[in-house]
Amino acid sequence: MNQKLKLENLVLANLSERMFAWTPPKTASHSASIILPKLGFELYTQEEKYLKPSQQDIHNHHCILCDGHENFSFITTMRNPYTMMLPIFKITRKKEDWTIENFEHHLNRNFYGEELEAMSFPCYNYTIRKPDYIIRVESMLEDYLKIPYIKNTEYYKSGKLEKDCLVKENFSDYTNFDWKSLYNQNISDMVYYNYAHIFELGNYDKNSWKK
Repeated sequence: MNQKLKLENLVLANLSERMFAWTPPKTASHSASIILPKLGFELYTQEEKYLKPSQQDIHNHHCILCDGHENFSFITTMRNPYTMMLPIFKITRKKEDWTIENFEHHLNRNFYGEELEAMSFPCYNYTIRKPDYIIRVESMLEDYLKIPYIKNTEYYKSGKLEKDCLVKENFSDYTNFDWKSLYNQNISDMVYYNYAHIFELGNYDKNSWKK
C-alpha cells in the first residue's frame, strides 16, 4: 500500500482502492462519515512524508486536493443547491420567520455581504479537477453503486448499505412546510448563478424549484 501521497491537510481516503473523498457540509456529509468508513475509508493526515491515520473525528468538511491526487479516484457528496440552502437558513431563524423576504436577505448577506461567513456555504471548488464519482443526496444508494468495488462488499450484499442510505442523520423540521415557497425567480437565479457548476455536475434541473 503506497502511503506517500503528500497532504497539506486532512483527507478521507481508501488507500487500498486508491480513492479519496470530499464531504462538503449540507450534502449528507454526516451520513457519508458513517458509510465511507464501512467501505474502507479512513481520515488521514500527513506526518513527515507519509500518510498516517488521523486521531480526529471522521466527520469533516475538508476540501483539499493533495499532491498526487491525480493517481486516486475522486469522490464527492453533493446536493441540489436549492435545497442545500434551506438548512443553512433554517438554523438562523425561528420557523415563523422562514419567509421569502428573510431568505432572500440571508442569501444576499452570505453571497455578497462584505463579511462573508466562512462556513456558511459548502466549500465546492472543482476548478482544478472534476469528481470521478458523485454521491447525490437524492440518489445515494444508486450513486454509491457506481463505484466499482462497492457491489462486491459484504456491507452492500448484506443490505446494510441500503439501510444506512435511508437513515437521515441530521433531521430538519420541514413538516407541513413547502420549501419551494421560499423561492421566486430572483432568488432562484441568485442560487443558480453561484452554483451553476454544481447544477451541471450533479445534473440538477435549473427549474426544479418550480416543480
